[in-house]
Amino acid sequence: MNSIFNPVHIFIGEDTLSQLPSLVQKRKYIVVSSHGFKSRGWSNYCPHAEYVIDTVSANPTISDLVAHIETLQNIKCDILVAIGGGSVLDTAKALSVLSDVSEKDILEFVEGNEDCTSKRYEVVAIPTTAGTGAEVTPFATIWDDRNKKKLSLSSPLIFPKFAIIDPVLTLSLGATMTAISGLDALSHCFESLWNKNTTLYSKSLALVAIDTILETLIRLLDNLNNLEMRMKMGWASLLGGLCISQTKTALAHSISYPLTSYLGIPHGLASGAFLPEILKYNRQHDQTGMMEEMCNKLSVYKPLDERFDHLYKILDQLNLFQTIKDNQSTIYSLVHEMINPARGLNNIVNATYADIQAILDMYFQKNYNRK
Repeated sequence: MNSIFNPVHIFIGEDTLSQLPSLVQKRKYIVVSSHGFKSRGWSNYCPHAEYVIDTVSANPTISDLVAHIETLQNIKCDILVAIGGGSVLDTAKALSVLSDVSEKDILEFVEGNEDCTSKRYEVVAIPTTAGTGAEVTPFATIWDDRNKKKLSLSSPLIFPKFAIIDPVLTLSLGATMTAISGLDALSHCFESLWNKNTTLYSKSLALVAIDTILETLIRLLDNLNNLEMRMKMGWASLLGGLCISQTKTALAHSISYPLTSYLGIPHGLASGAFLPEILKYNRQHDQTGMMEEMCNKLSVYKPLDERFDHLYKILDQLNLFQTIKDNQSTIYSLVHEMINPARGLNNIVNATYADIQAILDMYFQKNYNRK
């Protein structure tokens, strides 16, 4: 039996941020954002906030969450308005259900030993990147910086109440962050396809989103101010979030976690860099026929391998993968931390450490600069 549930009321399109006052109404709200909140002009959209937490960093930790909880305990409000990238949205979602929890108890929740049973704040999620899809997922990623592990809070209560996706907010992204965000969305879509939990619903959305990203991202990188392309990437990112909210992620994310924990490689890059090689691995070992079906549907006008190759050549010309290339030996040393049961076991093929080693071999032996 398949079950579909996503309660987020979504507003998407140019100038949809104008909906914020009507959603907040006269209730008190706190803004959750990053250091760029004022410099990027986002503060203009939230003039009546009771308080602004603009210290959320990439890959927020348990310690960060504890500090934010202490801040919230001294301020009365009903709503958290999260405006920023995936880390900002995840922080707000976690705070919405953990605002009265101690540091010791937070570990119990993020390690899955305790279930969220109450929610203190509504969340309005406003992504400023087109990649994470966090505005429509019931997950919040929190990092255990002491043990170098990615932890995930998961509960239907974590879904935001509202999501506002306005492409104007992504215009401040440069080429690198646009590309990394696009890879993040692409990884979500593929991960929901080569997934044991895939459904007709998630499959349909993922195929549309992948087609969109493969056709749009290159054009956007050539014209970063193209609002139409920004909107298409916003749609694709949203669809990716809707997909993984049903299936969760799989092998690419499992491989990515130690790369972010130990090397600080941005999540979208770490999860998206190896997609062509994971595709090849899953295609070789899949016994269900699903991989061939997927490849055929994504190869109507041009073979999927060629579409991948073209995109990754462009990304390589941006030196996007240089950090991964520079850390080849360290990445190989982390192989035995790359099977995360909560993610790796969702993959359509059960990969071993030897399989991951082979995937890395394919990646490092491939020459994206060939003519």
